[in-house]
Amino acid sequence: WLLGRYAFGASHYAYNSVNAFNLWTIFGSFWMPDTARQAGLGWAFALAATALAVWRYLQARTTVVFLQCCALTLLAFFLLTTRMHERYVFDAVLFLIACIAIDRRYLWAAIFFSCTLTANLAYSLEYLQVMDRHLPLNSRDLWGPIDRAISLLNVLAFFWLGHALMESERD
Repeated sequence: WLLGRYAFGASHYAYNSVNAFNLWTIFGSFWMPDTARQAGLGWAFALAATALAVWRYLQARTTVVFLQCCALTLLAFFLLTTRMHERYVFDAVLFLIACIAIDRRYLWAAIFFSCTLTANLAYSLEYLQVMDRHLPLNSRDLWGPIDRAISLLNVLAFFWLGHALMESERD
């Protein structure tokens, strides 16, 4: 059942980003059809990030590193793959919150991603209003450069956290 739901969602939303402030928003507007190349590249990026997280976990084999790797892996899928909605970052934020006790950087990361998630939700609600009311606005790009700037900051914060994890003290 679950695999069927994922397959339906992936085939139904064949777009680079469905109102998600991620890598693909930096390069264009929302709701643009993704190509097989974009989707493959996004999955390659996310799988590479996952492989690095698994490699780091296997080095340490601690609960602390496991939580950090979960947060980064969830962020990787949200930020690097196509066909994403804003809701897919919720779990990553929860793991970032769980990591606050581990390292102060995660406090700032949790605050940052909570703020960008809030902005992302505001954008999505505005998008729904534009669509429901049939307003004469470009529904694929309501905020112009603002959503691209937030998306870029999201991606940079992800790589900063990934670097911090890989460079953290070996347990």
